[in-house]
This record gives sequence, structure tokens and C-alpha cells, in this order.
Amino acid sequence: MAATYIPSSPSYTRECYSFSSDSEDDCQQDYNDQSPSRKSVQFSRFLVVHETWCNDEYDRTSTEPARLSFKEYSELLQLRCDLRREMEKMMKAAAAEQSTTNNQQQNQE
Repeated sequence: MAATYIPSSPSYTRECYSFSSDSEDDCQQDYNDQSPSRKSVQFSRFLVVHETWCNDEYDRTSTEPARLSFKEYSELLQLRCDLRREMEKMMKAAAAEQSTTNNQQQNQE
């Protein structure tokens, strides 16, 4: 998605737009239909305009980070522990599902 600056009337208001195509499935199908040795470029006829902020509208100034209080630090550590536990549960569930799938495939053979 490319953002493009489009100057407007002399009132010095700025508008930025980004252009993208929402027909990626059509492009992918067209790409799959082509032979692999042939290279080409295709453009979608469907153009979608998304209004965004201009670069100079974003505040990118650096600020000094504030020190965390003991309570904030302990909350952060608790969040990290909770996320780690949740990830371990998900990994165990995925491993169990994978082993179940493998066992079913072996039983079918």
C-alpha cells in the first residue's frame, strides 16, 4: 500500500491517500493461470482509496521514558508470566492435536 501526497486547493490543507486493490484473489488466480516461464505485470482495475494522515502530521519526537513504579513493574512481570503460560498451553494443545492427527493417519494406513 503506497501513501501518496495529493496537494489540494490553495487553502494549504493537505490530504494524504493510500491506494490499494481489494481484488487480490483475482490477481492471484490470474497469476496462477499463467505459465511459470512467462513474466508479466498486471494492474487491477478496481482502485480503493484510503484516507490517511500525512507524514508531517505524525509526532515523531523522542521522549525520555519514565521509570516504572514497583506496582507497574510487578504487573508487567505478571503479564509476561501469564503470556508464557498461555503460550505453553497453546503449544501443548497443538502438539497433542498433531500427534492425534499422526496417529489417525497411521491407523488408516
